[in-house]
Amino acid sequence: MIETIDSTPKFIRHWTAQIRLMKLATPVCILLEIHKPLSFVIGQFFIVAQPMLNMFLPNYTTDNIITLLSNRNYLNQLIEQLEREAKDQA
Repeated sequence: MIETIDSTPKFIRHWTAQIRLMKLATPVCILLEIHKPLSFVIGQFFIVAQPMLNMFLPNYTTDNIITLLSNRNYLNQLIEQLEREAKDQA
């Protein structure tokens, strides 16, 4: 089960904070917007490749990536939070 506060999953808030610390909010927003039409297909690829990816990444990371890419609402929430962060930094 995904832990949420204010209808935003914890992993989205964590990723937003990490991206903000690296000062990559704008490039990440652009890349996410560009790949949004393919997000479901990429999520399905991650499901197929998950056993191999779990050798290199923690299981919760691949689960969160799959959840993000398979659910358009989560992807939009991440993009909106990053855009807000970018506006706050400007």
